[in-house]
Amino acid sequence: MHSNIFRRSCIAIILLGSKLLPIDRPKYRKAGSAKYETGRNKDEHNVTAASAEKQHQGQRKHRRVLHRSKTFMETIQRLRPIQIWDWLFRSCEINGRILLSEGLISSEDIEEFITKGKGKKLSIKLPAWCILHCLIRSAKHDTHGLLISDDVEVTNFNWPKDKVFDWMLGPLLVLKEQMKKLELTEDEELCLQKLIMTNANEKPSDWDDCGFPSSDGVKRAQLQAIIRRLQGIVANMSRIPSFRRRFMSLARALYLEAIDAGTIDGSRKVERKVKADIASEELQSRDVGDTKGSSNGTSVDVDMV
Repeated sequence: MHSNIFRRSCIAIILLGSKLLPIDRPKYRKAGSAKYETGRNKDEHNVTAASAEKQHQGQRKHRRVLHRSKTFMETIQRLRPIQIWDWLFRSCEINGRILLSEGLISSEDIEEFITKGKGKKLSIKLPAWCILHCLIRSAKHDTHGLLISDDVEVTNFNWPKDKVFDWMLGPLLVLKEQMKKLELTEDEELCLQKLIMTNANEKPSDWDDCGFPSSDGVKRAQLQAIIRRLQGIVANMSRIPSFRRRFMSLARALYLEAIDAGTIDGSRKVERKVKADIASEELQSRDVGDTKGSSNGTSVDVDMV
């Protein structure tokens, strides 16, 4: 009986406490007001982004456009391979006339080359002398590259990008620096012309009776090594078919010119052969030109299968 009374009194106290200390109920926002707040935030964000973009466009409109400047390599105009060949054959033509007039090239030398395609003096030694003369001139002017004319200097920057020429420039620049260190005199330069065309260049004693001004054995050996290197370079160039054809045309022109000038007494048989070959080549080149002209003027439609 006492337990029941105690239980009832506890329940009454709990109920009385709940009335004295009421618990707050949670508050919830309505769905419509939440959507309104979200939409307002989005609108504010869009307005801010639009104003920022407009400001950026305005700055970009007044910003100066910077164009890409050309690099140093792009401003350099490279020489074409044909320009190097033109220089070499023009030099061979000029020096060939000089050597013919001085008797360092004879009619027999040219006739052997024209009739048999042989003759080291004409096909190897003449171009080697022309290149050596260029090296001497470049060394005297203390140029960085090779001075092939008064206003044209060949360097690593303007050298033609061609496989045939890639292996030539490096060795020639090295030989030019070697010539600079040798410091040749004018008498030695003049004597070199004769030594290349007429003498052997295998060992220093080959120049004992040639009248070379310097008796320095080391200097002679270095010059002979340079000459042999140049002759090797020319020998490699002479294997190119276009080089052989052009050099043959040069030899024929020099031969007929020397006969007309009375510099040499050529063979009548060889002279007739040279004139016939020149006439045949001119006819072939004329026919090729006509064929190219007609092909360019006529268009042919071809069905692709």
